[in-house]
Amino acid sequence: MTKLQLKLNKKSALVWAVILGLFIVLFMAVFPSMANESMQKLVDAKLEGLPPALLSLVGFDTIPDFTDITVFYAYIMQYMNIALVIYALSLGLSSFLQEETDKTIEFLFAQPISRKELILNKFMANAITTFLVVSVIVLGSILSFYLFKPEDILLMSLIEESKFVFVSYYLLAFIFLILGSGLSLLLKPGTKVSGVSMGLVFSTYFIGIMAMMSELLAPLKSISILHALFPSEVYSNKVNGNSVMAWGILALIVFVFGLLRFMKRDIEV
Repeated sequence: MTKLQLKLNKKSALVWAVILGLFIVLFMAVFPSMANESMQKLVDAKLEGLPPALLSLVGFDTIPDFTDITVFYAYIMQYMNIALVIYALSLGLSSFLQEETDKTIEFLFAQPISRKELILNKFMANAITTFLVVSVIVLGSILSFYLFKPEDILLMSLIEESKFVFVSYYLLAFIFLILGSGLSLLLKPGTKVSGVSMGLVFSTYFIGIMAMMSELLAPLKSISILHALFPSEVYSNKVNGNSVMAWGILALIVFVFGLLRFMKRDIEV
């Protein structure tokens, strides 16, 4: 069953991996021009004219120094992370929700394995797929460092500085994969996977943006795990550990509850 699921995941995983990896390299190709002092002055002049609330809309607490490659990379990757979590969440949601919707779950139940083994085998295949996609993102990041880094910075020092940022990609992806897999076992057939994925990710993301714009709403920033694991936050050692832990626990609770419920409920085939 794991091999079958891997085969089914192969095409979409390849598309996502290629697109995300390519986008990282293409966006990082802009860095050499941004590292130019005159360009930085121009950017600073434009951003200084914006009120703090509008800066928050594009992910800035303060005006960034885009002559620093890690600052520029961190800004790009906060948007790549949105795409990554949508992919991981959609992959998890499709595990059984799509099977029930398409009436193909009867084939799965015909296999000589228990429901629990079926769930865990599909999850294992999805976990392997997610790991490979994130690994492509990490490799694309390292490649872009190699191609576009300033001459006075060593590649290994950049990789060392970015290692926890790379780890955060795996953490984000697996939290949303687990959450999506749990929801797949709980939601009713016919529920749109794309709608749930986009709604959940963007609603929490925009709550985080609103929290950045208003001091009154500041406590709500922890609702957005994307903000808690912004690459810029990881680079500066300001990760909101409570937010990450809360999302991890929530994902596990949803998955376990979904597993227990799925093992007992009747399935329409």
